[in-house]
Amino acid sequence: MEIELTEEFFYELVFEMIFRVPECPVGEGWGCLTGDLSHDLIFSLFLPHIILLIFLFMITRKLPGDGNHGGLQILFGIGAYVFIVYTGIYGILTYWLVVWMAITLFVGFLSFFTDKIFGSPSQRKLLGKKVGEYMKKSNDKREALRHIQQDIDDLRDLKNNPNIDPTKVEIKIRELESEKRKIQRS
Repeated sequence: MEIELTEEFFYELVFEMIFRVPECPVGEGWGCLTGDLSHDLIFSLFLPHIILLIFLFMITRKLPGDGNHGGLQILFGIGAYVFIVYTGIYGILTYWLVVWMAITLFVGFLSFFTDKIFGSPSQRKLLGKKVGEYMKKSNDKREALRHIQQDIDDLRDLKNNPNIDPTKVEIKIRELESEKRKIQRS
């Protein structure tokens, strides 16, 4: 018995017998067989495998233990992969893995553009801190100006007092007004 190595043979072997990928009910789809080899290789084999392998990598890194047994992590990952393929779960997951990738790409692009428009979270935090400092400084500035104005008004009331030298009071008023102008300029 001789087996012909044709495209149809590999197609049936890989997609239908090993990975058990279902056929698309209508037209083209993600994670199902359409009959177009390039489409099926990309959307039913390549992209789902990328996501599946990333998923298995993340799972194996979270195994209990001290994390020094990389060989056991690899062994568990291979075992999980074989289990997923052999039980036929891969054929069920292909559609959802490709959809998950599309959603991840959309969220990634959205995150990228929001970071470019609004800055990264660390930049937004730094900006918020600067705005907070400016507002505090602004409030401190208003408070200082209010106190200086109150002192100037009090000194003007003292100028009319016969027991106090008016020239000394006028000098102090000029000093406070000079200080007020410095604060207003800063």
